[in-house]
Amino acid sequence: MYAIKNEHGDFYTGNDYIFQGEKYANFTAYTDEVKTYRSLKIAENVKKRLETYSNVFRNLEVVALVKGK
Repeated sequence: MYAIKNEHGDFYTGNDYIFQGEKYANFTAYTDEVKTYRSLKIAENVKKRLETYSNVFRNLEVVALVKGK
């Protein structure tokens, strides 16, 4: 399983929200809410989408999660 992590160590939850007309991605510390991906390719595509639509995300990384976490 793979997840997307930002430079603060928070994980992408899979949720986006709109604030004052701008779209933002929701990141949180590791909980059960973390969006996981079975495929590395899909995780890379989501990472690319997040980096493309927002100027804020430049240091995202795809990490492999150990089973059971």
